[in-house]
Amino acid sequence: MTTDPSAETSFFGREAVLSILAKRLEAFQNGFRQNIGILGPPAIGKTSLLQEFFRRIPYSDILIVPFSCRESESFEHFAQRWMSEILFSFYRSSGKPIPTDFQSTLRSSIDVIPKTLRLMKSVKKLSQISRYSQAYRELLNLSEVLYKECGKKVLFFLDDFDRLADLPVDDPFSLLGSEIMIQKQTMYVVASSRLHEGRNILSEKMSLLFGNFEVIPLDSFGFEEARTFLENRFPDCCLSDQRVRYLLWLSDGRPFYLSCLTKERCLCPSANGRGIRDGLVAALVNELFRKDGSLHQFFKETLAGVARGRSRAFYGDVLYALALGHKKVTQISRFLHRKGNDVANVLERLLQAEVIERHGSMHVVSDVLFRFWLEKVYYRNRFLSERAPQAGEASFTEDVRQSLQAWVNTDGLDLPKRIEELFRKFHNDVLVYEGRRFKCPHFSEISSRPSNGRMFPVLAQNGKTRWLCQILSNTVTEDDVRTYLQDLKRLRNPVHKRMIVGIGGIDLNAKLLAKEAKIQYLDLRHLNFLMNVYDQPKFVL
Repeated sequence: MTTDPSAETSFFGREAVLSILAKRLEAFQNGFRQNIGILGPPAIGKTSLLQEFFRRIPYSDILIVPFSCRESESFEHFAQRWMSEILFSFYRSSGKPIPTDFQSTLRSSIDVIPKTLRLMKSVKKLSQISRYSQAYRELLNLSEVLYKECGKKVLFFLDDFDRLADLPVDDPFSLLGSEIMIQKQTMYVVASSRLHEGRNILSEKMSLLFGNFEVIPLDSFGFEEARTFLENRFPDCCLSDQRVRYLLWLSDGRPFYLSCLTKERCLCPSANGRGIRDGLVAALVNELFRKDGSLHQFFKETLAGVARGRSRAFYGDVLYALALGHKKVTQISRFLHRKGNDVANVLERLLQAEVIERHGSMHVVSDVLFRFWLEKVYYRNRFLSERAPQAGEASFTEDVRQSLQAWVNTDGLDLPKRIEELFRKFHNDVLVYEGRRFKCPHFSEISSRPSNGRMFPVLAQNGKTRWLCQILSNTVTEDDVRTYLQDLKRLRNPVHKRMIVGIGGIDLNAKLLAKEAKIQYLDLRHLNFLMNVYDQPKFVL
């Protein structure tokens, strides 16, 4: 299994998920098998989680086979690595020294697991004559044959399993599913960074009569979890809530991003007088701008991976246009001076790779840090001469300082003012999110009263529609809904959209009262969806 970038430091958190995995493994030992699918975006820590689970497994009578699927790999190389991992895992479980190469491993195993080795030779022969589907089927059968020869159950970790689709094999997932059904002594734990594709494969292409997968979504760190993570890294520093919120917003709570951005104790004042803000700026410069930065390399690899031999520059340019706020095909086409069909084809490929999202007619780079890198770093490398002053590190550093100050200014605004800024971004758009349609009209007038002991609603209108939106930081109560209804009565003209935004949630009675009064309720997740689509800093609690 390849090393996860988020595993560069000691493992943190995910105890609930590790507990589930431990219980499923214990049940497997006792004769009940439940296969597991772990899904989460890139840099969320899936591989490091599996590695930590691998480290904690207390059983010596289980063969643990870690395997990671790779991009653009020949079937021959794929099969060779698969067989090597199985043999090395067999050696590890027996306590014997692992031979230095595959051939030595074969020679030393011939008297111990002869049937397994004969099947491996068959796989190689079939691969040499390009009978890949049959070779793949026999490759999948290896764990069952090995169990029968050595008597040990197999725990198979299959990372980035969605890449099996790249193999020159007819319907690789159905074949895998068929083998899983009959291999009762092999438990599979698969992982994927493509949430939608991974879920689709597990629910449709590998929907099994027996052995269905339990899907475990791996989410970003929340505020408290991120704070604990940072406190563990900097036990002697006093962390302000605002700095934690900034890092959580920029990193989207992804462990790898947080690890990279806090390598150099950026949250602690240094002995040479460097303040916390200077430390954050330095961390962003080192990681994003400099070519040896882990995040710089990670984003370049992301771009190369999605292009896959096609015009990397064109793919990068489309992503750059999205990062700048050109979110529709016509807008991108006009900005890049490229044909609409060419742009649409690239967008479709980016959607399939789940690098971007589409909501209605809008396309979004949802990863805030990747978006920042595209706008500030990719732009300089792609369009500016290296000798231009704007291309240098000093210019990028100033951009980072301005971006940080802009976030601080936004973070300090009252909640209604932030809603005003969001509404000003609407341009008669229709968005779709989780099956829910959002009509976002262009408003000609947006206003709110200054806070005076309470948060007053935001009034937004144009010639055709009128909205009244109340945003509340605490849990929405029945009294809040009644106060909102009183505000409605004071208005002379009718309101077409009644809306309450509850950052802290809503109690059941208030929800029922709002529904009865035809008030649309928007929770934090849906609000942050809108904030991200319109390039506004999300609310971080």
